[in-house]
Amino acid sequence: MGRSFLGDMVTFFSVPVRKLRERRLMAIPATLACVALIGLLWILEMIRPAGLAFVLHVAGVRQGEPLWELLPQLPLSLFAPAPDLPAWGAMTQVLVAFGIAECWLGWKKVLAIAMITSAVTSMAARVMVYASNWLHIGTPQIDNFQVDTGPSVAVVALLIYLALRLRTYWVVALTAVSMGGEAAILPNLAGREHLVAISLGIITYFLLDRWWPAWQRRKIERATSD
Repeated sequence: MGRSFLGDMVTFFSVPVRKLRERRLMAIPATLACVALIGLLWILEMIRPAGLAFVLHVAGVRQGEPLWELLPQLPLSLFAPAPDLPAWGAMTQVLVAFGIAECWLGWKKVLAIAMITSAVTSMAARVMVYASNWLHIGTPQIDNFQVDTGPSVAVVALLIYLALRLRTYWVVALTAVSMGGEAAILPNLAGREHLVAISLGIITYFLLDRWWPAWQRRKIERATSD
């Protein structure tokens, strides 16, 4: 088990370490831009009341608000620090997880997965809200009006996807167990969203690394057979 764990860690960090040695911070430009954006929104939040009101207006997703108000807030909600997490924690999460993923996948794929994961997770949380309102199950009513922002769901999905892609199953297990434990200990909206993010990371892996290559191969085989 020790050798397996060490092998997974070496595999997972090998490319990021090499690229950072070769190119320094230029290896992760998109990650640094995301960290800077989180820092900017954090600074604006501290300028009260105008700055905080601005951040809440452009990025402060609340599941209880109308859908037409929520949708324009989704892109920036990924970078607005979560209310229950210090801004430096969000910036550290993004620097580590986005940085590793950017070294392996490139900035375009990282941002696409992060944005889509954040949006889909927010929509899943909205379904939980409807279940609570109409079926009296799902997320507690108080979660409907709490600010639902932060990069943690994108971080979880990226780690799960990348770890499955690299077959570093210790990283998959550590991420899934830690997020599952959080959801069990703190059964709030954020905990449930992290479970959704784990599922999205797995789905992304099967779509991008299993289904899409298989479909491309079948397409080529049909074209050559004709």
